[in-house]
Amino acid sequence: MVQGSLAVLVALATGTARAGNDDAGERLGGVRLGMTQAEVRGLLGAPTSRARKGQTWFWKGAELEVLFLPDAGLVPRVAGLEVSGKGVKGTPKTRRGIGVGSTVAALRAAYRTALHEDNGMYVVGRGDRALSFDVGRDGTVNAIYLGLSWD
Repeated sequence: MVQGSLAVLVALATGTARAGNDDAGERLGGVRLGMTQAEVRGLLGAPTSRARKGQTWFWKGAELEVLFLPDAGLVPRVAGLEVSGKGVKGTPKTRRGIGVGSTVAALRAAYRTALHEDNGMYVVGRGDRALSFDVGRDGTVNAIYLGLSWD
């Protein structure tokens, strides 16, 4: 993970993201918060590897990490996602077309007034459903985080 910043991302899974945007249904590469493991596996296929007693799944090539936590019924569901590099399968993108390598100008154009800066990150929403973008010195997105952190 880039700079351990995934903690910022908890706000898009519970419907708390508002601020004039429509990102309660945000997704990265088709994966959205609240999906079950079976739904994610059906979309992306089997993960390349797993960690943290199976709570975190990784897909090499897509450079995607997915965190699963149990809901009230103890069903593991997507609670957080991270895209940290351009994969050989292409970069998973947000619903508004932002992916790793997108420019700050494209990010600002896509999210407009819903976007704010927080501790060096560009963030849409707040809390456990936040969508956060880590931008490098070159002015392009290095990583995207959605939902809970697992740092």
